[in-house]
Amino acid sequence: MEPRRSGNHLDRRSGSGHQTGRGSITCKWNGGRATDHSLLPNVCLSYLLTVATRVVPEFAYTARAASGKNEAGTITASGRKEALRALTDRALFPLQLTDGESQVSASRFTLKWRQRIKPEVLADTFTQLSDLLENGVPLLDSLQILAQQAAEPRLAEVVKQVHDQVADGTNLDAALAHFPDVFPGLAVSMVRAGLEGAFLEEALQRVASFLRKQDALRAQVVGALTYPLILAVGGLGVTLFLVVFIVPMFQGFFDRLERTGTGLPLVTLLLLGLSHFLLRYG
Repeated sequence: MEPRRSGNHLDRRSGSGHQTGRGSITCKWNGGRATDHSLLPNVCLSYLLTVATRVVPEFAYTARAASGKNEAGTITASGRKEALRALTDRALFPLQLTDGESQVSASRFTLKWRQRIKPEVLADTFTQLSDLLENGVPLLDSLQILAQQAAEPRLAEVVKQVHDQVADGTNLDAALAHFPDVFPGLAVSMVRAGLEGAFLEEALQRVASFLRKQDALRAQVVGALTYPLILAVGGLGVTLFLVVFIVPMFQGFFDRLERTGTGLPLVTLLLLGLSHFLLRYG
């Protein structure tokens, strides 16, 4: 930029820093101004270099290496698509990729994101996505509709991020794989098979059916274990009550038996020892 002269003063302006006057140089730095005549050129240069480095965003990633281990780090790229390509070139399978702003917003909603999405809600989402695709709605539009109509805030945010990743060129299965706490690995594999075999709509229906059957099986297991667990807890409570409150009532009777030379059975001795231990240390 050519200097502009005004009277006896030389005025150079560039970006957020400028120098005016014969012997006065000012440069904005972190919301303030530096006016040191000798050090300021270096400060301005450092500031401009800092601004320049901020142009290229930095992405935080979690990826799976060929060895099967997960790796985490940061990568600098001009966009999400370029960052994914760079990770792929390193033989890394991206599991999660967030830029600085996304990482900050994610930290604000950590507690909300830990809320579990109900399997039946997730199954309905896959069913709706399959129905939209079968009716000729493009994938991006379908994901946008699902994000807007999602009943749970967390599911809406997840679908929105899947939409953004697909819009950046990521395959649907890879976008789903970025959220392993939401989409099971088998569901991601079924979507990948549907994409490669050109039967995505059917694959999505199968994913929904799988999620519903898995939820039903989980409910059956929980129901089958609930009654025995209640019996076990109740039995333990009754045993502790007898040992702590009832057995000590017979302590005098047991002492008289020992004084008369009548030995106590081993089971009784163990029961008395347990009662004494719980009364002293329990």
